[in-house]
Amino acid sequence: MLTKILKIATPLVLILIILAWGYNSYKQVTKNTESPLNIIPTNAAVILQCNAANKLYSTLNSVNIWGHMRNISIIDSINSQIELISKFYNHQPLIFKNNTLFISLHKVGANNSGLLFSSNFERQAISSNMDINSLLGNLIAQVEYNNQPIFEIQYKSRTLFVSYKGDIVFFSENKMLVEDAIRASVTKEKLTFNPSFNTVYSTISKSAEIHLFYNYNSVFEYTNLFTNKLINTSDFSGWAATDLSIKNQLIVANGFSAINNSVTNFTDVLASQSSEKISIIDIIPENTSFLFTIGFDNAKRLFDKKNKILQQQLNFRNWNKNRKLIQDSNNVNYNEFINELHGEAGIFNTSATQSDQQQYTFFKSKNSITASSLMQGLITESKSYTEYTINTLADANITAKLFGDLFNNNAPYFTIIDDYFIFGISVASLEYLIDNYTSRNTLATSRQFSNYDNYFSSKSNLFFYINPGEIATTLKNKLQNSYKKKFNFNADSIAKFTAFSLQMTTKKDLLLNNINLFYDNDFKQAIKEEWFKQLDTNISMQPQFVYNHFTKEKMIVVQNDDDKIFAINSKGEQMWSLQIESKILGRISSIDAYKNNKYQCLFNTASQLYLIDRNGENVEGFPKLLPSTTTIGHALFDYNNTKKYRIIIVGEDNNIYNLDKKGEIVKGWKYNKNSNRIKQSPHHFRIGANDYILVECNNSGAQLLAINGSKRVSFEHGIQFNDNPMQIDKQGTLYAITSEGKLWRGTLDGNSSQLSLPNLASHSLFTIQEKGGKKQFIYTNKKSVFIVNVNFEEVYSFEVTNNIANLLIHNKGLVITTANELYLWNANEITEGFPIATDGYFNIADIDNNGRANILNTRNGFIYNYELVD
Repeated sequence: MLTKILKIATPLVLILIILAWGYNSYKQVTKNTESPLNIIPTNAAVILQCNAANKLYSTLNSVNIWGHMRNISIIDSINSQIELISKFYNHQPLIFKNNTLFISLHKVGANNSGLLFSSNFERQAISSNMDINSLLGNLIAQVEYNNQPIFEIQYKSRTLFVSYKGDIVFFSENKMLVEDAIRASVTKEKLTFNPSFNTVYSTISKSAEIHLFYNYNSVFEYTNLFTNKLINTSDFSGWAATDLSIKNQLIVANGFSAINNSVTNFTDVLASQSSEKISIIDIIPENTSFLFTIGFDNAKRLFDKKNKILQQQLNFRNWNKNRKLIQDSNNVNYNEFINELHGEAGIFNTSATQSDQQQYTFFKSKNSITASSLMQGLITESKSYTEYTINTLADANITAKLFGDLFNNNAPYFTIIDDYFIFGISVASLEYLIDNYTSRNTLATSRQFSNYDNYFSSKSNLFFYINPGEIATTLKNKLQNSYKKKFNFNADSIAKFTAFSLQMTTKKDLLLNNINLFYDNDFKQAIKEEWFKQLDTNISMQPQFVYNHFTKEKMIVVQNDDDKIFAINSKGEQMWSLQIESKILGRISSIDAYKNNKYQCLFNTASQLYLIDRNGENVEGFPKLLPSTTTIGHALFDYNNTKKYRIIIVGEDNNIYNLDKKGEIVKGWKYNKNSNRIKQSPHHFRIGANDYILVECNNSGAQLLAINGSKRVSFEHGIQFNDNPMQIDKQGTLYAITSEGKLWRGTLDGNSSQLSLPNLASHSLFTIQEKGGKKQFIYTNKKSVFIVNVNFEEVYSFEVTNNIANLLIHNKGLVITTANELYLWNANEITEGFPIATDGYFNIADIDNNGRANILNTRNGFIYNYELVD
């Protein structure tokens, strides 16, 4: 029996001895090993804990998304520093065994920032702290702070300030930050003693290679060091602790932030609220570049908690005074109205520049009819637009009054779509919203957002989204000039960063945080809406381009149906407007009337000739009465590019008048009018040394004139043409479609012929494409487009949805319009992003000299600027 007992007891005793020895060793290690979190000052905005610093560089540079982030200059610089850090840890495996590095971002003093690096090291692997100093660089000086040494070390061109706490080394380029860390190392107010931080820190995964901790309120304060305009948000949320993972297309930070039951931060109002479906994405436009929305199932409880925050900010009294004023004046009680709301409230922007003109707020009602009836006292005016009503509201900031200052927006107009009350800064902005919704051009249906929506939950309590590739330049411009230089990038190189989002969802006493940065390898943007502008009423002319000698860009000039002219710069800003007596006929020309490289706008109405300078003022002596009334727009010729302009007017008397730049009749003009009615503005072209002026008629009686008006070429009469303009190829051959649906050709020797082509009809449109020494003829038949070669053999054909109204050849491809659609056809396919909705009036040019063509398109009284992306 004793033998059996000994056999059993011996291994048990050995196990106990091993466990005891292990426990003592553990106690010794824990006694000597202190977390760098204990020396990090509590004002840290962000803390990055890298648990495998030796592999950090290889981990980051093995994924696609990081490689593209390096197209931003500051990220590329950080990448170089990470390479040095990884090499440092790899070269010192005995000293830095655990490979854990903490990097924290801090506000230092009133207006400075700093990075603090901290790491544990193996004390027994070195003889003294000076061994680590020598690894970091050359010792320059040593000073004492709070009875602790600070070593000044020169590392290449940088100066580091280094100190120690037990087996923790910490350093920064900012000496004051190291001093803050020394104070933090001995104070009782440590991060690890912060209940909120401790709560979320306990949720992190021990297996994650990287942890990301951030304090929302400190992040906002830290950001203010770099921006032109302060972010006045000091009580949004506290600490969050997340596990950071980096995938090929996605950087993800998942973790938790704490909820304070005493309600001190905005996110505390979300406590006990159920997560809600993010349905607003089914309504807002596809070009939404910013969205912030909250989800809730008890609006009254959220409303009351929001008011608690106002009380602690000492703002409740003013808010309540304003609420009572609205109740007394308009008979609308927000304390009652809030009970009719449910689901979502938020703010969004559809502009790449984050323009106030394209910013909206919204909230969702349980029943829009009931909620609207309670708001009647605030509605001062209503108007119908398509199937919707746009109302004017007495309280332009109702969303912020109900849900908090994060939703501030001076938006006195609203419409209702699917129980959502949506508020805009103008009637035009809401008409734009409605147009996009009814056309199903919504964020949810956009390709770039659809590619991303698998990476976030369809339900949440808070959702923040931006399109970084879209607004990166705008964000950069919000930085102070000294910091802008550090954020150099090519906009094309980051265009595929299509989403950055933050999502919060309540989980008992915590908020689940999910942060994503998404790089869309498949994203291809052929067209980008830059801006839009409403011009009071509808537009019935093509937008025109006039050279602006002051900006060196093109100015957009257009007239609305009330005969008012608007000049708009390349940014969509109105420069001037001018009311004239009647409709502009034809085009608006750029003319340097004084030969001083300062350009004016030249155009005519039925009875007058106008010359307007870049400020919208009539040039002296204008407008002038035309020598005859007309129904046709002018032609402007500069035969030898000497600015000896000739203005050609076709009168209703069927005579052609030749005017100089002052609007005076030019002597020596030899045109003899005839009875063959002219239908188009004359057109000038040159073949070899000869100049020709094409005078088009409704038939083959068209003539080619010399520049003095005398007849140079005429053709056999008697063949009727359709109403579309004649086309001219580079050899001077003329083309027209006859009333019998044949192709008529006229050459410079006066000969002509007709040719029957498959599917060519009397109503066909016809144009010529000559590019790279290759000529093709393009014609239409109702919905179909046919492309044939010089032997009139079909090369390609395709069909669009409706009958074709217009064709235009551009170096970007073939532009086609129907009654309400605009297509761009290139490389044997409809370009992605087309068709776009149109009234049929458009023009195309590079308006801002960035090497990209812009399509200026009109629709429902708006002018839209779309940029074509290469």
